[in-house]
Amino acid sequence: RNANQPNGIGFSPDESRLYFTDARSSRLRAHDILGDGQSVSATPAWEVELGGADGLTVDTEGNIYVAGQGGIHVFDKDGRKYGVIDVPKRPRNVCFGGRRYNQLFITAGNSVYRLAIAKRGSKPPGAEW
Repeated sequence: RNANQPNGIGFSPDESRLYFTDARSSRLRAHDILGDGQSVSATPAWEVELGGADGLTVDTEGNIYVAGQGGIHVFDKDGRKYGVIDVPKRPRNVCFGGRRYNQLFITAGNSVYRLAIAKRGSKPPGAEW
């Protein structure tokens, strides 16, 4: 809702919140999923501005990893910024993968980077490791 150019998209681990980036306004937004499970709140629960917001992924604790200018920006579930993971080139997308789902895969320019981290990616409900 009210997005100029929605791009990256993901859910909180319990699927109570929808996260997406708006590439045109360079914002990361969080919208609560309404009781019917099919609608999102018209007003964001929170939003933050960051340069060149692009793809995103979420870990099991609800932290959000967003590809943007300067690297992978990491936010907690309430939109507080933890920091930035440095990437040699401007990242465009990020996802979790690997056998234990604890590796970030990052696309940037003509490269794909892999980074093992201490967190694990959030899995869709019903999915098995």
